[in-house]
Amino acid sequence: MKQNVIVFLIPLSVMILLFAFGFYTINQTPVITNEELESHVLLDLEAEAVNEGVEIDLTWRWTDVPEDNIVGNDFMEIIVYTEEMTPIQEVDWETGKLTLTQSGNPIYDTEDKVLTESGVAFTFPSKVEEEAIFGASGNITMFLQELDQSAAHVGVRYYHTWFDTPFDLAAGDDISAVIDDYGEAYWMIQRTIPLP
Repeated sequence: MKQNVIVFLIPLSVMILLFAFGFYTINQTPVITNEELESHVLLDLEAEAVNEGVEIDLTWRWTDVPEDNIVGNDFMEIIVYTEEMTPIQEVDWETGKLTLTQSGNPIYDTEDKVLTESGVAFTFPSKVEEEAIFGASGNITMFLQELDQSAAHVGVRYYHTWFDTPFDLAAGDDISAVIDDYGEAYWMIQRTIPLP
């Protein structure tokens, strides 16, 4: 009879230990907020000379998802700079497409963009809808032709917001000034690379 009790207690104790270890591991997983998301974003910008212009390829991906609300609009502003890092206004921004992805599959795309004070910006949703997380990963492709001789760098500014008040940009807007009017629930990441 004692042997039957041991056969029963050993698997039971292993199950209890596995449950306790799993519970402890789940509770120790760090969570981030929208404010902390800034350090959990991979942002890659590439430029390649093609024919009579430059092809811009921008990709981004969150490595973690914030625990607080994912809500609001995000913005990707693309800027062409001189060697002195002064924005060039005379750029042909005609072509360009933004695509949001999840698990490599497109879930949203747009060619709509607005000229800003420094360059051109794409607006896209940052939200959770059913099982899709909009804004967590995506890419922008653009073809810039006949760039000014003074063009030396291309840069991107990624603005992530998390406030409920939706708003649109108007032509010539300074994005950070417009966002500041709505509150301080945002951050901006910037990358700049030399043009080929």
